[in-house]
Amino acid sequence: MRKQRGMGIVSIFFLLALLFVSAIIAMKCFPVYLEYFAIKRTFAALSTETKNASPKEVKEKFRARAQIDDIKSINADDLEISKEGGETVVSTAYQVTVPLFYNVSLLLDFSASTQ
Repeated sequence: MRKQRGMGIVSIFFLLALLFVSAIIAMKCFPVYLEYFAIKRTFAALSTETKNASPKEVKEKFRARAQIDDIKSINADDLEISKEGGETVVSTAYQVTVPLFYNVSLLLDFSASTQ
C-alpha cells in the first residue's frame, strides 16, 4: 500500500478554524491600531506646531485635531505635557479592551510620545 499524501479533512477543518479565529482577532484589532496611529500622527503634528506653547494651548490644539481624526480612546486631560530641552513633550499611555467573543477579551496597552 502506498502512504497517503496531503491533508485529511480534520486537518483542513482545524486549519480553517484557526484562520477564522485569526481573521476575527485581526478585524477587531484593526480599528484600535488605526486610532493609535492617528494619535501618533497628531502628536507628530503637535510637536511641530507647539514648540514653545503652554500646556493649555497644546490641549486645545489636541482637542481640535482629535475631533477631526475621531480619536476617542484618550482626551486632552489624559495628556502628560512637559518641557525638555526647551521643547514641549506630549505623551500618553492608555489601555483598550477589545471584546472578542463571549467572555474573552483582548487587552492592548499603548504608549505614544512626541519624542
